[in-house]
Amino acid sequence: YLGKYTTRDWRRKRFTDDIDFWIHKIDLLEHVLKKTGWLKNKITREWEKKIYWHNPFSNEREEHILIASNDINQTLDFGGGSYLDGATLKDIFKKKLKRGHDVDISDIINVAMVFNKAEGFAVDKWYEVWDAFEESANTRSTRTISNLVSLVRYSLSISDYLERVGNALLKLHDLIFDQTIYPNQKIVKITRVSVHWQKYLKNHGPDITRELIHNYIFEQSHFKLYYSKNLRHFAEKVLALLNSKVKNAKVIFEIVKEDYFFKKHNLNIN
Repeated sequence: YLGKYTTRDWRRKRFTDDIDFWIHKIDLLEHVLKKTGWLKNKITREWEKKIYWHNPFSNEREEHILIASNDINQTLDFGGGSYLDGATLKDIFKKKLKRGHDVDISDIINVAMVFNKAEGFAVDKWYEVWDAFEESANTRSTRTISNLVSLVRYSLSISDYLERVGNALLKLHDLIFDQTIYPNQKIVKITRVSVHWQKYLKNHGPDITRELIHNYIFEQSHFKLYYSKNLRHFAEKVLALLNSKVKNAKVIFEIVKEDYFFKKHNLNIN
């Protein structure tokens, strides 16, 4: 979340794989595109640029074409989407809770697992955001209530998953030192996930690099457990909020766990 710099697509709750920049000075745009190596496709009326990069996993050179739209008719078309009352995190969450697509629930969970501290305190911004959940729970919209139920279910399931991963990392982090399981060739392959790790391996060798990877795994195990705890605390708060709003209707939401390989959470209504 970048405050007023948050992208338009994220504010509008639309999943996207592109970034939009609006500019009215088309001549200036075209000049900059030409200067930086873009070519105009006369058929599609779009600007294209071929980029190349080295894939660290396949060790091969790959290429891809980037596309920059240049449809002049779009310059005034700002009104097609759904706008927010404001650009604060609370405003964005209210809109996401109302729509409730998977990407919306995911966005909320990603923020909640960091901002909602299980210790009982949170950053100031999170206290303001909680009003969005209060106001959403007060609505008569069955869709919004259903979205809150989904938020609880997903949060608890992800919390369980993070806990399992964290415990596994905590238990197995020393295996990286076992050269029968992770010979030097595998260390080379693992370091391909990061150019920094690759440079570290080149400068310090595989034995010291194992220590670097070990420290990272150990650190991540605690992060996973910490985020799991935060997310569980968040889900329980939302569930308690839901039940406080529907108690007069003699409705109770309860958590039911079904044990599969990963736990599946359902909310029963009594």
